[in-house]
Amino acid sequence: MEIAEYINDPHSVCSVLKCYLRELPEPLMTHNLHSDWIFIAKRDPDYRKEAIYRLLPLMPEVNRYNLAYLIKFLQLILDYEEYTKMSVGNLSIVFGPNLIDAGNSTESENVLGSKLVETLIVNADFFFPNCNFLKNESFQDDFSRKPDVANSFGSGDRMVARGTQGQQHTGFYHAQSNK
Repeated sequence: MEIAEYINDPHSVCSVLKCYLRELPEPLMTHNLHSDWIFIAKRDPDYRKEAIYRLLPLMPEVNRYNLAYLIKFLQLILDYEEYTKMSVGNLSIVFGPNLIDAGNSTESENVLGSKLVETLIVNADFFFPNCNFLKNESFQDDFSRKPDVANSFGSGDRMVARGTQGQQHTGFYHAQSNK
């Protein structure tokens, strides 16, 4: 088979993304926070939303940035549900198990992981309010206009609470900063 056969196949793209998430050395939502994520997923939706918001800053920075990027991307796919046929439930079932514990979870933990991802997608703007790169011009344009942006990823820029002043760019999204 030629690679050209897969270029316009969304199922292939999805499979590659799931494979990437599954093959990470550690799940995107980390082993260290696994029991916290499972605990949160078992709670009612209002508690879950608030608890996720409080747990996100405890994630390693690179994991949090990647999660923000992925969740905002899934939110964008959900915006086109009439074309993609991917509801929030479908997206969470497909990606939840790959984010919570890449292949090592029980079936009940997979269901709980799906609940977490559904909550993240539905509330993406609440959890990642400054992650606007998918709705702005082009992600690539950020790199061409600001050459230092690519080097700032991992430099200690952190996701911060809403309402702070100033804008700092990271490799994945625009974050508010007190600097």
